[in-house]
Amino acid sequence: MSGTIARKADVSAALIVYGRLDGVELPQAAWFRKEDIRTVETAAAALKLSTLKLASPEDQALAAGISEGAVKSSGRVLLGSVATDIYQRLEERGRAVASTATADTKGVDQHQPPIAKDAWEQVKPGAVVLAAYWDKKNQPAGWWPAVVVKVCDNGFVLRWRDTPDIPLGKLKRKFVAILHAEFLATLK
Repeated sequence: MSGTIARKADVSAALIVYGRLDGVELPQAAWFRKEDIRTVETAAAALKLSTLKLASPEDQALAAGISEGAVKSSGRVLLGSVATDIYQRLEERGRAVASTATADTKGVDQHQPPIAKDAWEQVKPGAVVLAAYWDKKNQPAGWWPAVVVKVCDNGFVLRWRDTPDIPLGKLKRKFVAILHAEFLATLK
């Protein structure tokens, strides 16, 4: 006699992460709470895992049979193994949501630019970056905000953001750092 118990979906489930990790053929999935969504979505993207937001009661029913995931202090997520039939339902719902989202956005002006595959593609003239600075003895003296004037093949022509009258010139990419988008938003 089998001892399987039908589990109800937890009402605090807000997001499901699912996929197959590199080198692991086992389908894996976990649900996460609303307060963890940003961290979990970032971690899932880094691991090339799929996410499914649970917006309706039908979506929340998908969490039945899936364990709650854990977010480690390092930002990594822990998933559990799931049965093949549960994993297939997640994939089907994910495809349905993706096709609906594609149909909804056709012909609509999107306010956010597409995410670049390489963050350096986002660096354009006028962008604020951090530039390495050397003192008079040619010793590294820190990183300071600079504005991109021109993008070159292997670097950038920059000017200091806070003292534009002091020239900076051209720097190789290895001496330039990109600022996080959320930080840049606070500068405006």
